[in-house]
Amino acid sequence: MQTRAETYALGATGAQSGVNCYPGDSVALQLSGTFVGTVALEGTVDGTNYTAIGLTPAAGGAVVTSLTAAGIATATNVAAFRAVRVNCTAFTSGSIVTTLAFGIAGR
Repeated sequence: MQTRAETYALGATGAQSGVNCYPGDSVALQLSGTFVGTVALEGTVDGTNYTAIGLTPAAGGAVVTSLTAAGIATATNVAAFRAVRVNCTAFTSGSIVTTLAFGIAGR
């Protein structure tokens, strides 16, 4: 399986540009840094309207729609979305480094 990745440094609220999805894609979202904030992974079908995507924390636990601490979470089969993006929905302090890693099945 090939992968591709996008990394962003966040220091305020706001959404990053959407990244196109392809058939069979899955995505992992990794947050690192020391920060007080909330980050969501969002998807769009029409290219304009985004909504939060459920994420499964790699450490285990229930599906969540946002992350507030450093760690990794995954979303499987995001291919139904035209694009996904990282959105910092709340920010108090620090630096949030986000990495989206896409697993591309069959390529």
